Amino acid sequence: MPKPAAAPTTSSPLNVESTEVRPKTRRRTFTVKDKLRILRAAEKCKVRGELGALLRQEGLYYATLQKWREQLAEKGESGLSTPRGPKPMHTPESKELARLRREVEEQQQQIGKLQELLTLQKKVLALVDAAQKLVH
Repeated sequence: MPKPAAAPTTSSPLNVESTEVRPKTRRRTFTVKDKLRILRAAEKCKVRGELGALLRQEGLYYATLQKWREQLAEKGESGLSTPRGPKPMHTPESKELARLRREVEEQQQQIGKLQELLTLQKKVLALVDAAQKLVH
């Protein structure tokens, strides 16, 4: 005898996550003023645990604080304003240099073609001269 089809149970709730699209979170940025404030506060931390509490309060890692200290020591306040991430690969100077190199390459190719045409013209002229000498 065939078994009856099991009826779907509605008593167990489905664990479905929200399908709402969340906006993309933005990375925090610190102004030079903020970085200096945090660095000064870090310098004042003398008791064990104060620096860790400050970092937790600001939501920073110790490595970030060290990086800011190095930037400040190397370049002063202007070093703290450098943007993060890789340096742009194409500066205006490099773009201009690449354009000029392309132009030079194209001109060298044109010069090569013109030289080939000149040698061809010389050969044709030599053949015409030889043909005229044979006719006379």
